[in-house]
Amino acid sequence: MVDGINVSQDPLGNASGFVVSIQAYKNKGDPQFSQCLGAAIAPDIIITAGHCVSKARHVLVKFLKSAAPVKVDTIEAKKWVVHPLYNGGYPEPMYFSFTRSEASQYHDLALIQLERPSDYAKPVTIVPPEWDATLERADGPKYYIFGHGRDAIYKPVSEMWFTEMARPKKADGLDHFMMSSLVPKTALICMGDSGSPVTISGTDQVIAGLEVHYLLGIQSSADGYGKLPDDMKEALKFWKKESNIPLCSNALSFFHVSYHREWINEQLRKMNPDNPQWLKIQGEEQPNASSGSVSRDECSYHISPTMCRQCMGGATAASSFCKGLIK
Repeated sequence: MVDGINVSQDPLGNASGFVVSIQAYKNKGDPQFSQCLGAAIAPDIIITAGHCVSKARHVLVKFLKSAAPVKVDTIEAKKWVVHPLYNGGYPEPMYFSFTRSEASQYHDLALIQLERPSDYAKPVTIVPPEWDATLERADGPKYYIFGHGRDAIYKPVSEMWFTEMARPKKADGLDHFMMSSLVPKTALICMGDSGSPVTISGTDQVIAGLEVHYLLGIQSSADGYGKLPDDMKEALKFWKKESNIPLCSNALSFFHVSYHREWINEQLRKMNPDNPQWLKIQGEEQPNASSGSVSRDECSYHISPTMCRQCMGGATAASSFCKGLIK
């Protein structure tokens, strides 16, 4: 991200607890890695863009222990799962195959399970699916996006940054795929910022009057990539040749998280079938799988209809998950 603000100055205060940096390696021990961001939706679960980890064999996730100066808690990934349509079903990576005319086919998301929970994680709550982010509202909210810091010649800065984002609009009328731009015209989102959380401001569900971030989406790509640094002479002293300079843009596209709630909850169940976690959505009470407190309606709401029917019918394939779940 170019011309952003250090996360230590986050006006809502909770970003440093859920925004993470991701390093994906083709093989463990490789000196080179691809860089992305993600959001902690549980102390040991990260949501990010599917193309960030689709080809990875080793993944590291870094939580901020301190934003200024930067200190991190680095944790290895235990496993990760990529949405089967992250690349629209094409064999090649999404960023090679994606076209706006086929946007309905793409669901560029992935979940990462960590080897251990982070003591520094403060998981983010998700915007409910019925909340329309495209509507103009007199009282806000504000929209934000995050990125790895870069200076004026796009040289990496060892900081996590954020900036304000314009109210999004649906891409080609799609509910799950949205577009926006950064409010400061000089601010840019760059290669290495995929998977960034797209958030909105909203009132905390526990502390009255406190404004916090809620997760709306996961950034997938930048639109109109190709803006070069203004001072190309200085940039080339560092990057050596133009093709080495990261691509950056003021515009971006992202995938709506709660639209994919059913798929996410199913993956969370599979990651820990004996003690499943649930996507934490604003305004919803969390079901307690061990208390037998989930009704038929809640079952249909929180997990896939197929799995719900299996639970209700006592199917053995779902028995470990359903035990004590349904009254």
